[in-house]
Amino acid sequence: MTLTLLDVHRVAQVNLEIQRMSAEDERLYRLLDPQADCEQHLQTTLNAVEDGNRDIRDIDMVVADCANAAPELALSVISTLVQEEKILDSDIERSLQAIGVARPDLAAEFFDIAIDDPDYSQEYIATYVPHLFVEDIDALCGHLGQWYDSSPRFFERTVEQLLGAYHEARNGGKDLENRGAEIVDTLTDIAEADGLDISSVLNADTDDTLVTGGLILDDFRHQPASNLDSYGIGVDYDTIAENSAAYPRLSDVLGSGWLDELKRAGSYELPRLLSHDLDRSDYPVRLRQRSGDRDWSQEEFEVASIAKLAYLEHCCETLDLDHDPLKSLRGMLLDREKYGDGLAELDVCNALRREFVDRDVTMEPTVVEKSPDFGVPIDNRHVWVEVTRARETDEKRLVGVFSAPSGEESYVRGKVTAKIRGQISEIKQANPDDLTMVVLKNEFSAIDDHLVREYALGPTVLMMSNDFEDPEVYAVPGEPVALEDDHGGSIDDEGIEHLDILVNFDYKADFYSKPFISGQVFAFSDAVPDSLLTRLGEAFNAGEHVYKTRFTSGS
Repeated sequence: MTLTLLDVHRVAQVNLEIQRMSAEDERLYRLLDPQADCEQHLQTTLNAVEDGNRDIRDIDMVVADCANAAPELALSVISTLVQEEKILDSDIERSLQAIGVARPDLAAEFFDIAIDDPDYSQEYIATYVPHLFVEDIDALCGHLGQWYDSSPRFFERTVEQLLGAYHEARNGGKDLENRGAEIVDTLTDIAEADGLDISSVLNADTDDTLVTGGLILDDFRHQPASNLDSYGIGVDYDTIAENSAAYPRLSDVLGSGWLDELKRAGSYELPRLLSHDLDRSDYPVRLRQRSGDRDWSQEEFEVASIAKLAYLEHCCETLDLDHDPLKSLRGMLLDREKYGDGLAELDVCNALRREFVDRDVTMEPTVVEKSPDFGVPIDNRHVWVEVTRARETDEKRLVGVFSAPSGEESYVRGKVTAKIRGQISEIKQANPDDLTMVVLKNEFSAIDDHLVREYALGPTVLMMSNDFEDPEVYAVPGEPVALEDDHGGSIDDEGIEHLDILVNFDYKADFYSKPFISGQVFAFSDAVPDSLLTRLGEAFNAGEHVYKTRFTSGS
């Protein structure tokens, strides 16, 4: 067979590729001379990395072990490794921290070069900051101010990483709380120098400095004077004043002087929504023109903001401005930390009053010196309703990765138990013929439909038959978590036996069309009539998710 020049070239290219792959795949330790010193090991490692070796585990081991002997060369290895590569900080954590301990000043040198170099991924190198600056918090805080001015995107990502890393370190038993306090002090200084108002954050109801830092970062993202504006929209109070006319019912509910209160509350969802530049009169046209997939563009954010505000306006239509006690609701909607609580009560009011239009659904009625959130008259008795929700967990806020506890430790159990002890138990004991109901609003990091079903109905347990030759796997219901709180017949009179109905709900994917919410309804006693369950299923758009628990005889 005769080879052409093209064939020869192709064979040569294949051979080069095989050699390259061999160099990349070869374990680094095979290249190291056991008799060599640390500096030689680092130089061999650097040469291997430059040749394409990506044996991350061995590279991290060598650099971590030898960083103290030759820190500059150790940093060269890591710098070369992460150039044009996206390496997780967890894969090279030992190396980064070893370099930071050996020569804290090298961290600044690395970031001064890497931040503006397109060969480095800013998203990834920001995760290296907590490790390289592990021994020099003062230098780190000084650089944060510089990065805020010169590289605001990198500043934003870095603060996120610092707060998350310190949170995880604290949960792992390391005492780094003072780090969080120093970061908050630095952010406060930057805000004051830039004319940003973060007073609402500094007065927030939290004693966790890391959470405070996260709230300050939110203000950086959305205040017009800030260098940051991550999502293309800031809070603009002049725009809010102009847009308020498009939402008359919401404005009436918020009351006179609400804009001044909104300014004092700081940056949260309501002022961000009301800062949309798109005129509401253009909303129907833009809504028809939008594609089915979100593209996270500025216009998409504008359309989504108007859709959410239109939903709030829709909810406010069910409120009676002359007779409903709106002071508490108004106060929550204009409070950064309690806004979600007020929103949950507004959601439930809308759901109940639109379904039970034939009943006088009251807000904050008084019964046995208690003030449940709502009262619904049914025939010759009442359903007393308490609304609650779980706050966003610190893990979700600071780290972004979380796992909601289940079983006896679940937030579902905690929230239901708190409402029974705080309100429901006394109301039920004083009015045994009335019905009691708790409504939970889902929170992605704490409460979802599955966890509520586990609480009310029990988990699904997989069992296997004893036939070893042909085993059969089948599902059986486990014990409901709520059974742990069934204190019937005991001296503890604050158990689940005083609860008749449990409901949970969440928003649908968006607010572009009805229904806006979907939920689940659970009967906990035989006193709940089927007709009421049906109507509650309609109110919360539960569909087939209306259940009778094992606490009822008809389950």
